[in-house]
Amino acid sequence: MISSSRGICSVPLSPNNPLEHTVLSRSARQFLSTILGALAALCLALAIGVRFRRSWAEWAVTMPPGTFIGILGAMAVVLTLFECLYDDRLRKASTLIVVFSLLYFEVVDLQKGQQDQQAQFRSIMDNFSYVQKLLIDYKSAAERLARLSPVPHVENERTSLKRQAAQLSHSILEFLVNQKVQPGSGQGGYGTSNYGGAATEEKKVMELYRAHYESEVVRVRNEFAKRGITDPELDVEYQNPVNSYSLRSIAERLGALSDRL
Repeated sequence: MISSSRGICSVPLSPNNPLEHTVLSRSARQFLSTILGALAALCLALAIGVRFRRSWAEWAVTMPPGTFIGILGAMAVVLTLFECLYDDRLRKASTLIVVFSLLYFEVVDLQKGQQDQQAQFRSIMDNFSYVQKLLIDYKSAAERLARLSPVPHVENERTSLKRQAAQLSHSILEFLVNQKVQPGSGQGGYGTSNYGGAATEEKKVMELYRAHYESEVVRVRNEFAKRGITDPELDVEYQNPVNSYSLRSIAERLGALSDRL
């Protein structure tokens, strides 16, 4: 008997029936063709979904980095050892679709990872900038309040309101420093005080602000408005503060109002 070897899928040749002893039977080949065709259709549909950013396809590009390269490597080994798995045009076409789809998923996954890293870096830099500005404002508020000390025994309404605005500005900024700044952050230019505390979630920060400061902010702002002194930025922010950035702006503008009296 003469045999022809094609990888592991050896095909013994006999004068009577050359294909009689092929390793994969016809039914097995048909089943394999069906599986490869279905897999190719799935990969193609996912690739189209990813390209047009459909939510149902997003899971295909949320795998850990290198997942698709690993799958491609495994496929390369299998296809090298079992050449008969793609020995007709349909299986070859299906295999190519799967391979290029996996390559596309890996490229998109890498791009998504880079975008996530860039977004994280921007978030870190924004937070760093916020912390620096917050500490600068806090230092300025402390200096403003120090200039108004000591409190005289008799104080007119104008001086009293000026002090109240300065005190409220300082209190809000101190609150923000204790809630949003990690211990030791930015102390290089601000002395050796143990600034900061545990970082607090925005929702909790807003709850604490509304419970302890919001009513006083409204009262002090209205007292200035009665005297014809207003601040456009404060008038926008104090009505609907949404995050710690809004609170810093409120505190800073209250200090500016104090300076105007």
